Amino acid sequence: MKDGRTHLSHKVEHAVDMDSGAIMAATIQPGAAGDTTTIQETITATVASVATLRRDPELRMEGAPAEWVMDKGYHSNDVVVTIEDLGKRGG
Repeated sequence: MKDGRTHLSHKVEHAVDMDSGAIMAATIQPGAAGDTTTIQETITATVASVATLRRDPELRMEGAPAEWVMDKGYHSNDVVVTIEDLGKRGG
């Protein structure tokens, strides 16, 4: 923008495995959309990626993510409920 600020037309959210550093999902979201609403799509994409990986016998991936870690901008009651519905805890 003319005053030096950046106006994002989109943003990318990443879901990363904290142990291996592997990107589990990446979604492109509208830049003006709030984190608490966009995280729902990223969670869904991550769950789908994990399910796909678990079906591959060569990977021998066991279990599912034990917890979700995100910054405080993503915290809302809806996000907590979504994570609890997955049987996980959020941090």
